[in-house]
Amino acid sequence: MTRLLFSVVLLLISLNVNAYDKFTIISTGILLTDWAQTHEIVNDPERREKNPYLGKYPSHSKLNKYFATAILLNYLVGDVLLKKKRNIRHLYYLQFIGIQGLNIANNHRQGVRIKFNRIF
Repeated sequence: MTRLLFSVVLLLISLNVNAYDKFTIISTGILLTDWAQTHEIVNDPERREKNPYLGKYPSHSKLNKYFATAILLNYLVGDVLLKKKRNIRHLYYLQFIGIQGLNIANNHRQGVRIKFNRIF
């Protein structure tokens, strides 16, 4: 079920993403990377997740639902801002990419590696 949900989310996004929309592509890639790292955190009993919504020891199912929803919402927010205020959209994506990038770098410094095979 999770694979199907993930596939549908990516398909819906890919149908509307302009090939030149680098912000959507980069932010989605960053979310996928964070998703993979979070699965590694869950698999290590000595680590705890810091996201208060997910809790210290989330299940893989909860992670999959959370990140599939995050990817979809990220796309929808960007799409709404594109139609309304293009300059605000750029600021949204720049801060999103910056914050998520810092989280990924911090996880990596703490030894959390990126293994995309854990998502599926």
